[in-house]
Amino acid sequence: MTTMERDDDVNDNNNGGAQSHAQKFASAIAGRRGAELATLASLDCAAKNIEKRQNHHHHRGGETMVLVEENEVRECTRRGWLPKPFDEVWEKLMLSALELKRNQFEKCYDYHNEALACFIKDFKGREEPEDVVWTIETMKRMTRDSRLCAEKADKHSRKVGKKATRLETCGAQLMQAYRCSSQTSTREKKLAQLKIVNELFKIYFELNALHLCKNLINAVNLPTFLPFEESFPSSEKVTYHFYVGRLAVFDDDYEGASEHLKYAFERCPRGSSNNKTACLKYLVPVMLNLGFVPSKKLFTKYKEALKPYEEVCESVKTGKLGVLEQALERRKARFVREGTYLVFEKLRLYCLRTLFKRTSEIQKELEPEKGNQVKLEMLSKACKIAAATKNQRHASNTTNNTNYSNAINNTDFDLDEVECGVSELIHRNLVKGYVSHKNRVVVLSKIDAFPKISDVV
Repeated sequence: MTTMERDDDVNDNNNGGAQSHAQKFASAIAGRRGAELATLASLDCAAKNIEKRQNHHHHRGGETMVLVEENEVRECTRRGWLPKPFDEVWEKLMLSALELKRNQFEKCYDYHNEALACFIKDFKGREEPEDVVWTIETMKRMTRDSRLCAEKADKHSRKVGKKATRLETCGAQLMQAYRCSSQTSTREKKLAQLKIVNELFKIYFELNALHLCKNLINAVNLPTFLPFEESFPSSEKVTYHFYVGRLAVFDDDYEGASEHLKYAFERCPRGSSNNKTACLKYLVPVMLNLGFVPSKKLFTKYKEALKPYEEVCESVKTGKLGVLEQALERRKARFVREGTYLVFEKLRLYCLRTLFKRTSEIQKELEPEKGNQVKLEMLSKACKIAAATKNQRHASNTTNNTNYSNAINNTDFDLDEVECGVSELIHRNLVKGYVSHKNRVVVLSKIDAFPKISDVV
């Protein structure tokens, strides 16, 4: 039986083969059924159809099985079932799916890139709303698949020692798609804008080209961009705010980061636990830097997601410097990978502030008449005790006391270092007062010496 002869098993079930897929593709185009076309244009759908045909022919085709499918793809295009330029789009998509099945990820991306280029060219030429609106979902699906293909291709290239260039190429291609959807007077074309922006965000974050994200944010804020809240699906708006929030974290704009990440977190669907966890990875360090510690209720609800931050939050509340250092050291690789390590490092100053506040409260009890004066020597001893905590935290009961004493003696917090830390707190308005270097005393304001961090920041 030739490759194009009728196969009753496959055609009767209407569930496999290049021919069946091509006919469905053509039908969706003729009927302008956008959602159906988007599904058929996905690489997953194409691969599943080919997978079924491969399983069906397994006992016949042997090692030539994939080659037969490739010939069938090209034959379907030659038959003229699909209108131009969708015949070329479909062919490149199917060939991309074949290369995916062969684990030839670079070729998979290259074919898909050709398919997307052809689709973008056609999309650009459409002006009438009724000609555009049914192609929007396909544009969104293909830009997403293009990025995923490029990521797989680059990962494979690095694995075999080759230069990884596909993701960068994909970024350039998606910028062309964005221009087609934005530089137009046809409103319907602009419905694809935010999805493409989000895909570009993901590419730029992966390539560590964060400076390019600023241009996208500026574009979204232009008056020519569609009204944000009214025009786009919730999922796209959540993704956009998540990445803008992450970018604000890297810029040390914690108020902006808090605003965007809260938007993303609060509007994630209840069942999207992974997405909520992703938001918390950045929202927790941001809120800590703004002076807010996650509530017990939040820790209970997202126990697994917040587990890495328990010790950090405890140290900020209690002033246990050692606990903070231990937590940062233990989670360093993770925090560096997520881009939050430097944000957590800044909490050392807040931790010192908490310790300073507790020390001043003890001073008030010991000498009420000098309650607003704290000796640097007293604070130095407090710092040594707090820093030593990390050395005894996981020690056995039999060695706790010995280790703790040794830790205090070995922890270096001399008067100059403590004075420097206190001066930084005063400079940042986290503490009101001044340091008397001559007397080695910190003189605190009698009114609100430790203002709320949230008010200061």
